[in-house]
Amino acid sequence: MSFTYHDGTRALNGVNLSIEKNESVAILGKNGAGKSTLLLTLPGLIMGEGHIAIAGIELTEKSVRAVRKKIGIVFQNPEDQLFCPTVYEDVAFGPNNMGLSKEEVERRVTGAISAMGLSGFEKRSAHHLSHGEKKRAAIATILSMKPDIVAFDEPTANLDPEGVHDLKRVINSIEKTKLIITHNIDLALDLATRGIVMDKGKIVADMPIDELLSDKKLLKDLKLYFD
Repeated sequence: MSFTYHDGTRALNGVNLSIEKNESVAILGKNGAGKSTLLLTLPGLIMGEGHIAIAGIELTEKSVRAVRKKIGIVFQNPEDQLFCPTVYEDVAFGPNNMGLSKEEVERRVTGAISAMGLSGFEKRSAHHLSHGEKKRAAIATILSMKPDIVAFDEPTANLDPEGVHDLKRVINSIEKTKLIITHNIDLALDLATRGIVMDKGKIVADMPIDELLSDKKLLKDLKLYFD
């Protein structure tokens, strides 16, 4: 996969990877490495050059809607995903647009809200939640659509230590294929079993996360760090 922005910036340059079902994979790299661009290409939010298949479906202009049902992205800023008057309506937005029955929407919303520890918050406005609660509500909006893959873009950004701890626990409880986009090796160690390191739009390392942890030179050269 390759991708070039309109200004000529080559954000992805021959990225080639395969992720197995139920793997937890961290995509690591400093700012500008291509991590977020890679994330956006997976559901076709931006279209690059090359071949992408998600859960056995090849990404094309015709199949993009089907692909987006297979992968859900939790963006760094939860307010990008929370725009309805109440938490319940936010979490129900995706299932409602999938044409599901009222009963199935209710089941999915209740289950997702409960899984994120937000039962009792259904009638509250997301704007009145703490940042950590907003993060969990944003995850619930994805879980209610039951994707095969959940991808997180810098999931613990702007959280205090207690919020980081709570969100790590929540992410580890999700039994799906997971991608964690981060520049923090400590977070990757807690959430993933495999680490893929990017630099200048290319994959420069792909190994079990504990092996990556021992490569001090690579971590130093690419400015990956611990909290």
